[in-house]
Amino acid sequence: MSNQNKTKHSTPLGKNHVADAVSALQKVDALRTNSKPRVANKVAIKHQLLKAISLWIVENQFTHSQAAQIMGISSSRLADLLDQQPEEYSVDTLIAMVLRTGKTIQLSINATSPPSEK
Repeated sequence: MSNQNKTKHSTPLGKNHVADAVSALQKVDALRTNSKPRVANKVAIKHQLLKAISLWIVENQFTHSQAAQIMGISSSRLADLLDQQPEEYSVDTLIAMVLRTGKTIQLSINATSPPSEK
C-alpha cells in the first residue's frame, strides 16, 4: 500500500468535528448578539461626550486651534472629534477632554436585569 492511499487523519469514535464547529459558531453568534446592546450603550456614551465637547466649542466661539490647544490634542484629532467619530476615542479620553473644558460629569447607572446564561 502506498503512502497516497493511507488515511492521514481520522475522527476519533464519538467525535464529530462538523458538529463541534457548528456548536462553536452558534456560541460566537450568541456572544455577538448579547454584546450588541453593550456596544450600543458604549457608543451612545461616547456620542454624549462628543456632543458636550462640540457644544462647548460652539458656545465659547473657539477657533479649532484654540479648542485643540485647550484640550491638549492636535487639530486633526479635533477634526475627528467634530466629525462625531466615536471609534477614534476611548471613553476615558473623552472624559478627560470634557473635564479639560471645565465641565463636570455626573454618572447615572440604571438597574437592568442580568444577561441570561446559556
